[in-house]
Amino acid sequence: MSIVSLAANPVLLCLGVFLTSIVHEETAMVAGGYMIVELGWRAVPVTLLLIAGVTCGDWGVYGLGVLARRVPALKRWLKTDGALRSHRWLDDHLFLVVVVARVFPGPAVLIPTYGGLGMVGVSFARFAVRSAFITSLYVPVALLVTTLYGQEVVPRIGWWAWPAMFALSIVGIGGPWARPLRRWVFKLTGMGKNG
Repeated sequence: MSIVSLAANPVLLCLGVFLTSIVHEETAMVAGGYMIVELGWRAVPVTLLLIAGVTCGDWGVYGLGVLARRVPALKRWLKTDGALRSHRWLDDHLFLVVVVARVFPGPAVLIPTYGGLGMVGVSFARFAVRSAFITSLYVPVALLVTTLYGQEVVPRIGWWAWPAMFALSIVGIGGPWARPLRRWVFKLTGMGKNG
């Protein structure tokens, strides 16, 4: 089966975009914009597909943090005063923590933040509701930007603008500003405290 025939199958295309949004949401946003602009899909189903995938990814990262509690060195740390202070701070500022991790680019902020929430035992139900809410606001905006890019930029400079957008998202995640930005985010969210 060729890539073209896979892309022509709506079920496989949806499955592919859903799974991609779990692993690498920036790539999924580009794919979603492409589906709307180039393939003529309606924005609402693509948006819902991306919200579902990104939310599942967030919850999965939280789950990895829960699994990390089984690591012996982390088990010992979780019994310390520092871990208890981290739990309290993160629990008290959960909405801010979720917003900051979602809005700032890249997995280098989101993965340790959401995984850390699971590791220190912040309530999954509280995290899940906030994560789903923030994602349901974030995804439509990100998809709108991607779609407008596809509608305005691609006709002017050609099809290669789609891979260029993907490359820009990778640069945005890992550019020279990423490390100081991560330090600032960790300081803002308290992830650098009490450890």
